[in-house]
Amino acid sequence: LAELIARHGEPDFVKLDVEGYEAEALAGLDRPVPALSFEYVSATPELTEDCLARLGTLGDYRYSWSRGESHLLAGEWLDAAALRRRLLDRRQGGASGDVYARRVD
Repeated sequence: LAELIARHGEPDFVKLDVEGYEAEALAGLDRPVPALSFEYVSATPELTEDCLARLGTLGDYRYSWSRGESHLLAGEWLDAAALRRRLLDRRQGGASGDVYARRVD
């Protein structure tokens, strides 16, 4: 990601859809971006945790999520700890979906 940004400039939004390799893709990011999304799967919460931890090292982000393929945000922006609680509650987070992150300036 850092090489792509160096070559093409900072994107407004990064959509990661790399089938379980989101944390590895984020490891290639060397600075915060304004907004991004990545997939979560409740069966593998450690992958979501790895992504949230990486983003936490890059900057201050707020998070929301969408269930399944709806692309409809849950309607609230949370810090990483609150998002973790929501996604662990399968009734709220759902089995899978997307996490959206926006940088707080």
